[in-house]
Amino acid sequence: MSLLEPHTKPQSSKPVQQAPNRRINGRFAKGYSGNPAGHKTFAATQALIRKQADALLKALRDELGSKVSAVDLAFAEQAALMLSKASYSEKRRVYLTTKAGAIIERLRARYPRSGRTPSLGEILRRG
Repeated sequence: MSLLEPHTKPQSSKPVQQAPNRRINGRFAKGYSGNPAGHKTFAATQALIRKQADALLKALRDELGSKVSAVDLAFAEQAALMLSKASYSEKRRVYLTTKAGAIIERLRARYPRSGRTPSLGEILRRG
């Protein structure tokens, strides 16, 4: 082999077949993923999170009573969503449960009930 000969084989004249939804540079176009099942699994997980959040919100509404303001109801919905996301997120689990617990404790302070109020663990077990 001489120094003037190329060390690699020349590229073929055939164009390289790329997967659908890819750009010329090999990256995926916006809105497409390399994982074909990615959207389905993400949508299914989000549906489970929403279902669990609805159950938690119902439990919180039952606990707080009927005369909850619209703003406090939005806070309760946010806390329920945070708690349900915490069950699926390993990275932000502590952050989400801490913030949701703080919201729930404030709501409990604003709307005290006669008798014993259930703990956060009891609410989660009910949902």
